[in-house]
Amino acid sequence: KQPGVHDPLEPEFSILKQRLARRAAHEKMDANNIDLAQVTKLAERTITTDLEYLISKAVDVDKADYAVVTGIQIHNWAADLSDEHGTTPSLEFISLGTAYVVVDGKKSHIDLLNVPA
Repeated sequence: KQPGVHDPLEPEFSILKQRLARRAAHEKMDANNIDLAQVTKLAERTITTDLEYLISKAVDVDKADYAVVTGIQIHNWAADLSDEHGTTPSLEFISLGTAYVVVDGKKSHIDLLNVPA
């Protein structure tokens, strides 16, 4: 398949790839030197921007308060998770993205790493 062309069998993924390519160009990222972590963070920023745009069109801040919490779920890529002795950890991680609340039209950012457990 030709890069950047819409795939009717995977429309959401092909649109996301096109949007990531545009955002990477806008952020002046070198497409030849982008690693998996950078692509993942680029996707999080792109998806968060989309979410905030949709919220701006759907939420009347004079009538509703809301919160936004985004992040990336990172899966364990261990070769064998069926270890009967329990020595291979099955771990999932979350990399925090954006966290804020909007109350009475005022946005307040939340530092989730400093919120007590």
